[in-house]
Amino acid sequence: MFTVFVKEQRILARTGWYADERANGVPLSISVDVELRPSQKSDELNSTLNYTDLVDAIRAEAKVEYNLLETLAQAIASRLQQQFPQVCSRISVEICKKNVPHSGFDANHCGVRYVIEL
Repeated sequence: MFTVFVKEQRILARTGWYADERANGVPLSISVDVELRPSQKSDELNSTLNYTDLVDAIRAEAKVEYNLLETLAQAIASRLQQQFPQVCSRISVEICKKNVPHSGFDANHCGVRYVIEL
């Protein structure tokens, strides 16, 4: 089985519980892994996913304002599932936020991981 992935795509998103996060945007690091359905041997791009498809899904959903990283992760996975149902068997989206405002703790980063089996 093959997995197509993009690791740590940096993006500014209007996602966060606090108004200043949604107003100013928050720098996020987003990774997406898509396990591909087994298919006949092919050397054609249309039988797989292009890395650009993953980045396009990240960018499109990052433009939408969300309160929670969980909602953003689910939206990215849902977009990929809807656009490419013929090739996706499992989708994992991980979102990391390095600067966690209003937290009072010192962690390298915090985030969420959403996994959907299709």
